[in-house]
Amino acid sequence: MGGIVVGALLAVAATGWAAMLWLFGGDHPRAFGRKVAEIEQRYRGKRPNGDILLTGSSFFERWTSSADDLAPLTTTNIGIGGTKIGDQAFYLDRLVLPFAPRALVVYAGSNDINGLPFVSKTGADVVARVRRYVADVRRRLPGVPIFYVAITETPSRAKVRGEITLANRLLREWAEESGEITFIDTAPSLLTPDGEIDGSLFGPDRLHFNAAGYARFAPPIRAALMRDLAPTAGTVGAAGTAESVVPGVDSGPMSIGAVIHTFAVQLADVDRGVYDDLTLRVARQASETDAFMMTRVLAYCLEFEEGIAFSEGIASADEPAVLVRDRTGAVTAWIEVGAPDAARLHFGSKLADRTAVYTHRDPVRVIAQWTGKTIYRADAIAVHSFDPGFVEAAAAALGRRNTMTLSVTEHQLYLDLNGTTLTSGIHNHSI
Repeated sequence: MGGIVVGALLAVAATGWAAMLWLFGGDHPRAFGRKVAEIEQRYRGKRPNGDILLTGSSFFERWTSSADDLAPLTTTNIGIGGTKIGDQAFYLDRLVLPFAPRALVVYAGSNDINGLPFVSKTGADVVARVRRYVADVRRRLPGVPIFYVAITETPSRAKVRGEITLANRLLREWAEESGEITFIDTAPSLLTPDGEIDGSLFGPDRLHFNAAGYARFAPPIRAALMRDLAPTAGTVGAAGTAESVVPGVDSGPMSIGAVIHTFAVQLADVDRGVYDDLTLRVARQASETDAFMMTRVLAYCLEFEEGIAFSEGIASADEPAVLVRDRTGAVTAWIEVGAPDAARLHFGSKLADRTAVYTHRDPVRVIAQWTGKTIYRADAIAVHSFDPGFVEAAAAALGRRNTMTLSVTEHQLYLDLNGTTLTSGIHNHSI
């Protein structure tokens, strides 16, 4: 009798193990058809188009407080527990596209690197799958920002922690090099001070978060989304146009509809003796013209030196479009773009050692708006412009991923942008 019982128990265990291998082994997207249908039914006729969409596996599905945790951003969470990257790709047409999201936040990969013998994927495998998924999203939703949340290191999968950290490192590097995704690194918030997995953040299964875990998981995700997607109030300068708003770039907040552009730049400024290869990640705001963004990139390159950075603020009184800081953090160069008002120039000139303006507009009209206004050291402010039509022609060649060669010799600028070759003089003006 005892042998029968033991045999039955072993049969049950074997069946359960086989089920786990089937579910978490190869991709079986049809196993999630019912869950997908439930989501379709839940949102039928009332799908919230234009939200930030959260999609992925159980770490999102179980995140029931996501809407509150990510407020004031408007989000929709359609996570499905157990899904792998291939499953998310299989259901892209049904899960993601109908929502027409303004941004996509993805958590996937945990179930690919699952620690099960013979079927657990490597970190490199996961990265390859993520890249294919992102390419598919890009084809279907061009211009939509994609945020990829780091794969969580969990107690139950500690034996494959090395593959998880490898995947996260490779994804972070790819994000930084390509600009295809924004990588949200949650690990620093979830590990102990000595870098170990914090078991107190997980439930009894040692795989999924408890409330304390989500309290640590949510803030870095919210911070990244707020940085890049939160609506901000712009201010219009004396020129009376949206171009007077100082836009945020890289680490600055992005307004609704902002689009990330990347630039691989070969810079050879013979006049200044500056030669370098630059990788820029620039957010074009919804209120910003391509010509204005192109001028910002030109200003950055033409002023390039140690400590230069795009502004972290949008229309803030204490940050220009581009600035230079020394190693103490003090602002040494205040670099405006477009047609800033006199008050901004006055403030910047008092704060920094030098102040400059790069404009794609008529420099005579730009300077005229400052006539009679109080501007500190106005005679020391350099105003730079380009040949008529140059910036507009360069802007017409812009893409989301750009390859650019910029050289300067005797105040003549030579630009190759994505195969379009242009030249312009760099014209200097005084106030």
